[in-house]
Amino acid sequence: MRLLDDHIRANDPLEAYKLRRHLLDKYTKSYPTLYSHEATRIYGFFDLFKDLKSVPGDLVECGVGRGRFLTIFAFANQFFQMNRDLYGFDSFQGFPVASKQDFGTRVKKEEKITGWDDVTPELIYHILGHDLDAEGSKSTLDEQGVKRVKLIPGYFNETLERNLPERIAFLHLDADLYQSTVDVLQACLPRMSAGGVLVFDELHEEEKWPGVKQAVDEICHPLGLTPVWHKALQRYIIHMVK
Repeated sequence: MRLLDDHIRANDPLEAYKLRRHLLDKYTKSYPTLYSHEATRIYGFFDLFKDLKSVPGDLVECGVGRGRFLTIFAFANQFFQMNRDLYGFDSFQGFPVASKQDFGTRVKKEEKITGWDDVTPELIYHILGHDLDAEGSKSTLDEQGVKRVKLIPGYFNETLERNLPERIAFLHLDADLYQSTVDVLQACLPRMSAGGVLVFDELHEEEKWPGVKQAVDEICHPLGLTPVWHKALQRYIIHMVK
């Protein structure tokens, strides 16, 4: 297993994905591969999306990672025929430098921490295209659904202001760090539509990512925006007041 893991990691991101996909399809496709909490989160996102059809604005994720949830958002966007653009913002070169506000179980120093530097926009587009062309059951996506996905490489403070849509109906904030979370909230909150939804990926992990909570306390609470726990998503969310 260690040799296999080393081999996968030695490949470029796209080839590594193809190998993982091949192993999944060949050896585990007929077996359960999702834990119950993961399946429940997928349901939770679809449940949110079906109630956003009457809310104006596009869909935004800040912190794409390996596209785990961006692809789900693309599927839901198409499934409910929302016909929205889906924006994915990510540096695609790992984390920026952490700050003192981030010191916790994950961050110990003010430095660029490791992780999430093995993904490219090309990989995410390949994943979507592969689903479109996969054998077996018809894909939830069509070519127009894939074209709706717009990936914006670069750090948030460099890309958000000039690339965000005018109105946002859904925002998935997966920024991990204090300043990154501040950058997203300051840029996106003024564009959130009434009735829209903001989902925080790390707000419940205060010991690991304390900077996220500090950013929310400083920016959201003074505006009267209080995160509430969503049982299915197992994450904190904010419903923007209609």
